[in-house]
Amino acid sequence: MQSIFKLFSFKTNEKHTGVTRYISRNLLFIMGGVFFVFIVGFVFNPFSKKHPIDEGFTDSNSPTFVMYYANWCGHCKTLKPQFEKLIESYKGNVQIKMVDAETHPVETINSYPTLRFYPKGETNDQFEDYKGNRDLNSLTDFVYSKSP
Repeated sequence: MQSIFKLFSFKTNEKHTGVTRYISRNLLFIMGGVFFVFIVGFVFNPFSKKHPIDEGFTDSNSPTFVMYYANWCGHCKTLKPQFEKLIESYKGNVQIKMVDAETHPVETINSYPTLRFYPKGETNDQFEDYKGNRDLNSLTDFVYSKSP
């Protein structure tokens, strides 16, 4: 009985020539496919995407208040209507945005919903997490306090 290593070898002998070539060809095809998937995954890694703020979600010259949410999150579903009312009612200089964190992943987001304020002219590494109450009045007060 031949070992498995002999079946996948590139040596041909008269007895197993067809089988050996067939298995070797398939093994090379599989190895090539795995290599291709690895390269494509490395180049098009979804976790290496730019931050949503960089992708045009905001004007970089304006301070921005962002709610990062996930569609499956119960707390997000509760907060979402309040945040939408805030977006409709606020008429100041601070941009208010909602970002689906599953579509646009952010490495520093650990829980949902996450509310962050990005100051004017700052880089995306500099932000302030909102820790206040999650009602419309508290959110509105926070945004007006950050308005230039």
